[in-house]
Amino acid sequence: MRIELSEEDYRFLVDLAYLGEWMINAYRDPMRTLPEYEDALRQLLVFCEEAGFPELADEETHDPTSVLENDREVRRREFLARTAGASGVSRFGKKDGVSHGARPAPGGARPPA
Repeated sequence: MRIELSEEDYRFLVDLAYLGEWMINAYRDPMRTLPEYEDALRQLLVFCEEAGFPELADEETHDPTSVLENDREVRRREFLARTAGASGVSRFGKKDGVSHGARPAPGGARPPA
């Protein structure tokens, strides 16, 4: 299969794949993540340098860099700010008023509570 994307479209696709992988695996125990999603993201990140975005992935491992982690954190905070209830308590990551932990994003720091 062959897909042609502009640099801008490739960057959006990387964002979507990174956020999707994080959402799928962030709440799982690190020993029980779904590696097929991590592998799919890495397959996409292989093209970062060619697409003009070498700062998004490690050159050797093709793991996401802190640039993607920082972008994800900005998007997560925007989401939380827009979805907070009238009481100011976020509904994201909470069930019946109980906060559920999350594992750190690939290659990075644990998301703030």
